[in-house]
Amino acid sequence: TNGTPGPYTVSDFEQQLFGLPKQYRPKADRSVRWVTSDTQYRRALSVSVGTNDARRVFSPNMTHEDYTLMGRPVSIQDDVANGATAFANLQRAYRLWRRQGLEVRWEAGGTTLVRRNTILLAARMRVGGKVVDPSAVAKMTDGDSTDG
Repeated sequence: TNGTPGPYTVSDFEQQLFGLPKQYRPKADRSVRWVTSDTQYRRALSVSVGTNDARRVFSPNMTHEDYTLMGRPVSIQDDVANGATAFANLQRAYRLWRRQGLEVRWEAGGTTLVRRNTILLAARMRVGGKVVDPSAVAKMTDGDSTDG
């Protein structure tokens, strides 16, 4: 949590970055990343240098679609709640398991497929996942949720 309501500040993100212990954030590891919604990412990029200086701290060249923040990649997940951001080593924090094998099926029947001279490939697999190391995640749930 950032502890202070209102627009984001640089220190909100510094606290979150350094809230993740050093052993979980090696610089070369691309699985260490921010996870947030596109709206929260836009709000983060709107942090300006000062009240009379509209230049952006995190995107000085206005490269908004690089999807990086403080030198780390950003993963957009629009199911993340408004005001929430996570900084995590996803490889260490989260684990996926295959619940069922991959099922592949070809479908050539049906009037639509026949008329278009098309064959449909359908693949299905069930997976499950859970957090296995909560220490590998630093989350903020009370971030800026306003546009103004």
